[in-house]
Amino acid sequence: MPRILAKEEVVRFHEFGYLGIEGIFSQREVKEMSDAIDRIQKIALSQEGEFMHNGSKFYVIETSNGSKRIEHVNWCGAIEPLLMKYSRDKRIMPLVSELLGSKEANHLINQIHFKMPNDGMEFPFHQDSKHRRFGTSHWKDVNGKGSYVNVILAIDEMNLENSPLLVSENPKKHIGEISSEEQKRHLKIAKPVLLNPGDVLALGPYVIHGSLGNFSNKPRRVLINGFAYPGANSRRFGIPNAGELIRLT
Repeated sequence: MPRILAKEEVVRFHEFGYLGIEGIFSQREVKEMSDAIDRIQKIALSQEGEFMHNGSKFYVIETSNGSKRIEHVNWCGAIEPLLMKYSRDKRIMPLVSELLGSKEANHLINQIHFKMPNDGMEFPFHQDSKHRRFGTSHWKDVNGKGSYVNVILAIDEMNLENSPLLVSENPKKHIGEISSEEQKRHLKIAKPVLLNPGDVLALGPYVIHGSLGNFSNKPRRVLINGFAYPGANSRRFGIPNAGELIRLT
């Protein structure tokens, strides 16, 4: 059955900028997604740079030691439809509807983020509002609460060893670039988010978050989907179907 958020959970999401929800997907379902991601990883490691393949966009770089690092794969559900099925699952859509306050949304991103053992992938502290182009003609806050939510699905356990997501303050507005001094401050006060496979984390556009490199021997992969309130986004992504308007309920 679809999970219905309590009023207090919606309030907490807007207050703190994030909300964890346990056990949305079964371990069997997570295994199906993990297998699909393994197939995508093989394709990614066969090339490098930015490239399109069967409707998905790959970002792969060669590191200083000659190995390859997958930054992310966008619109991964095009090459692996099973990932799109779970991204728009009936257990996810009502949550997005409640957090956005809308029965529809533009599905902007459908990504796999890879943090493989010792790949050194880091994400400095930032707001997702930056990537949505807040403050430009590409974005308008229609609902007055950011008009955007990321839904992060844990494929692997996210623990203290393999570089969990770190969440800091939620200023409830777009603040722009974060200086190096502020980066250090956020690292000191940030809290780790710990997830089990199949758990979901809803993340608002203003909460400041980041992560360090994964120097463990375990992967830390997540499936991320971003949904915008209708009319908020006017940016085009150059990927077929990215940004399409979908029903949430």
